[in-house]
Amino acid sequence: MTKIFWPVLAFTFGLAVGDSACHADVIFGSETPTPACSAPAVGAEGSVCSVTETFSQAVATETGGAALTLKTVATAGFQDSGLGVAATATACDDAMCEAETGQTVTISASPGFRIHDAIVASVDTTSESFTFFADGQQIDGVIAGTVCNAPGFTISGITCVWNDPTGNGVGSISVTDVTGSIVVSEVSTTATTPSVSEPSTLALLLSATAGLGFLGLTTRRRKSGFANV
Repeated sequence: MTKIFWPVLAFTFGLAVGDSACHADVIFGSETPTPACSAPAVGAEGSVCSVTETFSQAVATETGGAALTLKTVATAGFQDSGLGVAATATACDDAMCEAETGQTVTISASPGFRIHDAIVASVDTTSESFTFFADGQQIDGVIAGTVCNAPGFTISGITCVWNDPTGNGVGSISVTDVTGSIVVSEVSTTATTPSVSEPSTLALLLSATAGLGFLGLTTRRRKSGFANV
């Protein structure tokens, strides 16, 4: 009985606890942050937001300007959507509503999460370049947008995709525009703590435990019966 009980219980418990690395994509242009951004001005591709904005599993902030900007996927398409920076708190610097020279977008993972990849978007000409920091450490030097020439980076369309080479994730990433203009389109996060068990999974665990207990009782009775013959 013991040989059967513990492996089965361990398997069932694994189902109940769930995967500790719960993955989620935070696509900024598909979410409504807190506080809400303003309505886009006539002719502008994006909205002006606050200096700090909270998303589902990440918090964004800016330096080098007065406010974040946000271009939605619905308006700009995924590869041009995301977070930029405005020099004033009332309007985008131009119709593009992106981060420009010297302006920085920083994304910090929410408590209990780590950032494992990020996408820098709207790098569609040779004039776009930026620097990239992970947990405050610069990744290589100036990164050319149409080449994405830095460790951990690959190019996909008009985006530069960074994947953490260590696999451990980071607490924050920062992107500073050097030339041209860019947006930070997405980060992917994983949870650092086990997920909460669903009621149905807990029921499975309890049922399995009860069933194995009944099996043990039945086995003992059979053995007892044989002993009395």
